[in-house]
Amino acid sequence: MIGALSEFGKLGVVCIGATPERADSFYRRTIEVLDREGRFNDASPPRVTIRS
Repeated sequence: MIGALSEFGKLGVVCIGATPERADSFYRRTIEVLDREGRFNDASPPRVTIRS
């Protein structure tokens, strides 16, 4: 589940899996996709910080 408050520049993600490891895998994949899609060009740094 992804939620956003665009007027505040906030994004939240909740990932649920059969195991904690599977949920973490979903979360990390989500971050990879958000980073890739959020770049303006290949020189841009990642725009998402992983917090555990």
